Amino acid sequence: MNRAFEKELSKALATELDTAAPKTLLLRCRAEHVVKQRSDWRDLLHCQFKLLGWKVWALEAMAALALYSVGRELALWEKAWTLRNALFGLSTLAMLTALLGLPFLYRASQYKMLELEQATYAGIGRPLVMRFLLLLAGETILLGVLVLNVRAAVPWSIGQLLAVLTVPFLTANNELLLLLRWVRPEWMMTGAVPLFAGQLCLLRFVQLSELPKGLPLAAGVLVLCMVLQCIRLAARSEYIAEG
Repeated sequence: MNRAFEKELSKALATELDTAAPKTLLLRCRAEHVVKQRSDWRDLLHCQFKLLGWKVWALEAMAALALYSVGRELALWEKAWTLRNALFGLSTLAMLTALLGLPFLYRASQYKMLELEQATYAGIGRPLVMRFLLLLAGETILLGVLVLNVRAAVPWSIGQLLAVLTVPFLTANNELLLLLRWVRPEWMMTGAVPLFAGQLCLLRFVQLSELPKGLPLAAGVLVLCMVLQCIRLAARSEYIAEG
């Protein structure tokens, strides 16, 4: 058997190598190999919208419709309008909206975005930011409904009105981003509820008779803080609370 093996080996070494076949096979493999482009932020946003975005928007649209109908039917804006009541009511609405979106974000962080989102090569920060932006877009609808309801009942300019309406929502969203960045997933809801409840209790002691002059500046600062927090959250390859 050893002699037969040596004979076959010697015969194989004596023959010239056919380099054409490997080259042909290599060219065929290169032609059939298609490089798949990595998903960009638009594909990721579209994926988030199909998974959860439309559900959140539907809930926020129903809340906006209920707010508009009840406000018009009971004439709440004309009868009970004061700056103090407005800030308290808007803060309550903003915090409830943030709590509404927190379970969706919690699911995103808890399950590592599932296999579909792991294929984006973006880590866990960017999908969280995408879901947060979807929630923020739904809140814009709520703010639009509030502007339609309140515009005729207050003696303010449109800029002052937008500042009053946006500051509570911007504050709640900044706090939501802080929770996403620093609080463990299983403690998100436990930390958010007392945080928001404590702020509402403090707001009941606030006495305001005139619109604060620094409110538009505060709105601008809150927008800048929210953008910076989104950038820092999107830059994380792993969820910091789960490391």
